[in-house]
Amino acid sequence: MTNPLSVDSVRGAWKAAGWPDDPLVTALRLNLPLRLLAGWVEQGRQGLERAQWLVPQAEELTFGTLRGREASAQDNDRFADLWANADEQVGDWRITVRREPNAFAQFRLQENVSIPV
Repeated sequence: MTNPLSVDSVRGAWKAAGWPDDPLVTALRLNLPLRLLAGWVEQGRQGLERAQWLVPQAEELTFGTLRGREASAQDNDRFADLWANADEQVGDWRITVRREPNAFAQFRLQENVSIPV
Protein backbone atom coordinates (compact mmCIF):
# COMPACT_ATOMS: atom_id res chain seq x y z
CA MET A 1 0.00 0.00 0.00
CA THR A 2 1.34 3.46 -0.86
CA ASN A 3 2.12 6.01 1.79
CA PRO A 4 0.47 8.34 2.72
CA LEU A 5 -2.83 6.52 2.80
CA SER A 6 -5.71 7.77 0.72
CA VAL A 7 -9.24 6.56 0.22
CA ASP A 8 -8.28 5.47 -3.29
CA SER A 9 -5.26 3.46 -2.11
CA VAL A 10 -7.31 1.71 0.58
CA ARG A 11 -10.14 1.06 -1.87
CA GLY A 12 -7.65 -0.37 -4.39
CA ALA A 13 -6.05 -2.68 -1.81
CA TRP A 14 -9.50 -3.78 -0.64
CA LYS A 15 -10.58 -4.66 -4.19
CA ALA A 16 -7.24 -6.34 -4.96
CA ALA A 17 -7.83 -8.60 -1.96
CA GLY A 18 -11.21 -9.55 -3.46
CA TRP A 19 -13.16 -8.36 -0.45
CA PRO A 20 -16.85 -7.35 -0.59
CA ASP A 21 -17.57 -3.62 -0.98
CA ASP A 22 -20.24 -3.26 1.73
CA PRO A 23 -17.97 -3.19 4.82
CA LEU A 24 -15.62 -0.71 3.13
CA VAL A 25 -18.42 1.61 2.01
CA THR A 26 -19.88 1.61 5.52
CA ALA A 27 -16.46 2.08 7.16
CA LEU A 28 -15.74 5.09 4.94
CA ARG A 29 -19.17 6.57 5.68
CA LEU A 30 -18.40 6.19 9.40
CA ASN A 31 -15.02 7.93 8.92
CA LEU A 32 -13.10 5.01 10.40
CA PRO A 33 -9.35 5.73 10.20
CA LEU A 34 -7.76 4.75 6.88
CA ARG A 35 -4.87 3.25 8.84
CA LEU A 36 -7.34 0.84 10.47
CA LEU A 37 -8.87 -0.16 7.12
CA ALA A 38 -5.43 -0.65 5.55
CA GLY A 39 -4.37 -2.71 8.55
CA TRP A 40 -7.29 -5.05 8.04
CA VAL A 41 -6.23 -5.64 4.43
CA GLU A 42 -2.67 -6.39 5.56
CA GLN A 43 -4.00 -9.02 7.98
CA GLY A 44 -5.56 -11.02 5.16
CA ARG A 45 -8.50 -13.30 5.92
CA GLN A 46 -8.42 -12.49 9.63
CA GLY A 47 -8.64 -8.78 8.77
CA LEU A 48 -11.74 -9.38 6.64
CA GLU A 49 -13.38 -11.29 9.49
CA ARG A 50 -12.49 -8.47 11.87
CA ALA A 51 -13.92 -5.86 9.47
CA GLN A 52 -17.14 -7.82 9.01
CA TRP A 53 -17.49 -8.03 12.78
CA LEU A 54 -16.43 -4.49 13.79
CA VAL A 55 -17.97 -2.32 11.06
CA PRO A 56 -21.59 -3.23 11.96
CA GLN A 57 -20.80 -2.53 15.61
CA ALA A 58 -19.37 0.89 14.75
CA GLU A 59 -22.45 1.61 12.64
CA GLU A 60 -24.77 0.62 15.49
CA LEU A 61 -22.86 2.82 17.96
CA THR A 62 -22.99 5.74 15.52
CA PHE A 63 -26.58 5.54 14.32
CA GLY A 64 -28.35 3.09 16.66
CA THR A 65 -30.25 3.66 19.89
CA LEU A 66 -27.12 3.06 21.99
CA ARG A 67 -24.48 5.65 21.09
CA GLY A 68 -20.74 5.48 21.51
CA ARG A 69 -17.96 7.98 20.91
CA GLU A 70 -14.43 8.87 21.94
CA ALA A 71 -14.13 10.53 25.37
CA SER A 72 -13.17 14.21 25.28
CA ALA A 73 -12.11 16.91 27.74
CA GLN A 74 -15.78 17.73 28.28
CA ASP A 75 -16.15 14.30 29.91
CA ASN A 76 -13.50 15.07 32.56
CA ASP A 77 -15.83 15.48 35.57
CA ARG A 78 -17.90 12.40 34.75
CA PHE A 79 -14.76 10.35 34.06
CA ALA A 80 -13.31 11.40 37.43
CA ASP A 81 -16.61 10.45 39.12
CA LEU A 82 -16.51 7.05 37.45
CA TRP A 83 -13.11 6.33 39.00
CA ALA A 84 -14.11 7.77 42.39
CA ASN A 85 -17.15 5.50 42.54
CA ALA A 86 -15.40 2.31 41.41
CA ASP A 87 -13.42 1.23 44.44
CA GLU A 88 -11.72 -2.18 44.38
CA GLN A 89 -11.10 -4.80 47.04
CA VAL A 90 -7.38 -5.55 47.51
CA GLY A 91 -6.98 -8.03 50.33
CA ASP A 92 -8.60 -6.42 53.37
CA TRP A 93 -8.42 -2.96 51.84
CA ARG A 94 -10.87 -1.00 49.67
CA ILE A 95 -8.88 1.11 47.17
CA THR A 96 -10.37 4.17 45.48
CA VAL A 97 -8.48 5.94 42.69
CA ARG A 98 -8.95 9.71 42.64
CA ARG A 99 -8.18 11.22 39.23
CA GLU A 100 -9.35 14.80 39.58
CA PRO A 101 -8.64 17.53 38.66
CA ASN A 102 -7.50 16.01 35.33
CA ALA A 103 -8.99 12.54 34.94
CA PHE A 104 -7.27 12.04 31.58
CA ALA A 105 -3.71 12.99 32.69
CA GLN A 106 -2.39 9.42 32.95
CA PHE A 107 -3.81 8.47 29.57
CA ARG A 108 -2.23 11.47 27.84
CA LEU A 109 1.19 10.08 28.76
CA GLN A 110 0.55 7.00 26.60
CA GLU A 111 0.54 6.74 22.82
CA ASN A 112 -2.56 5.82 20.80
CA VAL A 113 -4.94 5.75 23.77
CA SER A 114 -8.61 5.37 22.98
CA ILE A 115 -11.27 5.83 25.66
CA PRO A 116 -14.68 4.94 24.24
CA VAL A 117 -17.78 6.15 26.06
